Amino acid sequence: MNVEVEAWRAGLWTQALRQQPKLSALEEQGDIQLERLGAQLQRRFRDSRIEAFKFLPAVSDLLRALRERHGLTLVIITNGHHTVQADKVASCGARDLVDHVIIGGEEIAAGRHEKPHASIYNR
Repeated sequence: MNVEVEAWRAGLWTQALRQQPKLSALEEQGDIQLERLGAQLQRRFRDSRIEAFKFLPAVSDLLRALRERHGLTLVIITNGHHTVQADKVASCGARDLVDHVIIGGEEIAAGRHEKPHASIYNR
C-alpha cells in the first residue's frame, strides 16, 4: 500500500475525529491520541474494504463465458491511485478473468492519460 495514500486517508480520519468535541477534549487532556486512532481506523477501513472487494460468483461465471464461449477480449480500465486499484484488482481475481487490466494511476505515472481521455480506450 502506498504510504502517501495511507497517510492522507489516516489524516482525514484524524480530522473527522478532532471535529468531535468530546474526543478533542480527551486528546487535549492526553487521554487519547487521535492521530494514532485515525491511522488504526484507516487500516481497518482498508482491510475491510479489500476483504469485501470480491466478484459475485455470477459475475465471474459471466466473464468466463464471455471470453471462452463468445471469444470476447475483456478489459478493465480503472481510475485512481495505482496501488489502491491494484489491491482491488488482486482482491477480486480480475486478472484471471479478463485479458487486460489498465490502471489509470499507472498510465499517469508512464506519462499517459487516464479516463475519460480517449487515448486510454485505444491502447
